[in-house]
Order: sequence, then structure tokens, then C-alpha cells
Amino acid sequence: PAGPSMVVSRNLGVGKVFATNFAPDQEVGFRLAVAGSKGSVQIWDTSTNAAVRRAFANRVAPVEGEVKERLIGVEEDDTDSDSEEELEAGGEGGPGPDRWESMEE
Repeated sequence: PAGPSMVVSRNLGVGKVFATNFAPDQEVGFRLAVAGSKGSVQIWDTSTNAAVRRAFANRVAPVEGEVKERLIGVEEDDTDSDSEEELEAGGEGGPGPDRWESMEE
């Protein structure tokens, strides 16, 4: 078929999707990170999906036997480890769930 076609869709339970990104490295290039309005992140190894494996058979490493789909949820840490000094100094950990990073450069 000419043009793109949908291979698979899935509700990852993150709410309204704010960001998606495939891993940049070839070894893990089929891993998709999705973040949404519920404050959660899901990482889906799309190469473990049967439809993806069929559609991209020439790009996915062959595996013998049954492949179990992998989906990993990243939980928000409830501990508040940021001190006021860290926040005033710009925070050592970079942007977090309670801080915004400017998109302007």
C-alpha cells in the first residue's frame, strides 16, 4: 500500500498524551515512551507486539518461541526530597514533576 498504515494501537492509561518518543539507539529503537496528563509515563517495547513483529520483520531481531509483550509503568516518587536551597539554585536533578523546563532556547 502507498503511504502510512496503522499497525497497532493501544491505550497506555496515561490520560491525554503530552509527549511520545522512540528510543534513539538502534538496540532499543522499538521502545516507545509515552507521558500524559495523569502524571505517569509508560514505556512500551513495541517489538514485543505480534503485529509490529509482522510489519517490521526485516528490522526486528528474530526470536524463537513465544514473545511476551513488555510494558513498563514509571511511578511518580511521592517523597519530597527537594530542599529549598536546591530549588533556588536551580535544582540538581533537573526538571521534575513539580518544576517546568522552558521550551525556549
